[in-house]
Amino acid sequence: ASMIRRFKDLIAPVSEQQFLVSFSRKNRLVVKTTQRERTASLLPWATINHLLGAGVVSTSKVRVVVLSNTIPELMYRTDKKARLRPDALHQLAAQGVSIRIYKIGKHVPAIANLADSIERRTGHRVGVNCYITFGKAGAFKPHYDTHDVIAVQIHGAKRWRGYGIPIPYPLPPDDGNIGLTVGNPV
Repeated sequence: ASMIRRFKDLIAPVSEQQFLVSFSRKNRLVVKTTQRERTASLLPWATINHLLGAGVVSTSKVRVVVLSNTIPELMYRTDKKARLRPDALHQLAAQGVSIRIYKIGKHVPAIANLADSIERRTGHRVGVNCYITFGKAGAFKPHYDTHDVIAVQIHGAKRWRGYGIPIPYPLPPDDGNIGLTVGNPV
């Protein structure tokens, strides 16, 4: 299996043209692969453990959530230097939280290069966050974003649910997410 270096590698076997047409029409596009190791190579567990355990990522770039509820930082960082506490993160993970790392490309060159490739092909600025979910509870309740999203599953198994488009072109702030009602997944 080849590594993912460019946008076309990420979306294969879908062509860039197919993706760009779907993207411009705001149609959901699901790309499945039988080569899970390809995406796993973007962010191996060893890298995740290093980022969270060696003080590489500051606590200001990490958020711990469960079902849209934020866990207070004092539960997983030291008091003085505001460094992450790996032991506390492990205990929270055992309880089924999700850990979000903002702007992970700043710490993982392969992801930064892929984001640059996506920017060049789509003509839009790209930001990359990492979500690590443990257990069955998701990071978020059903919601919509005010930006386009490309979700790439890297490890494990997850049931993804999409509920259509409640607001075709939502603008920030996304207050409509409060009490958002959704029907059956599409």
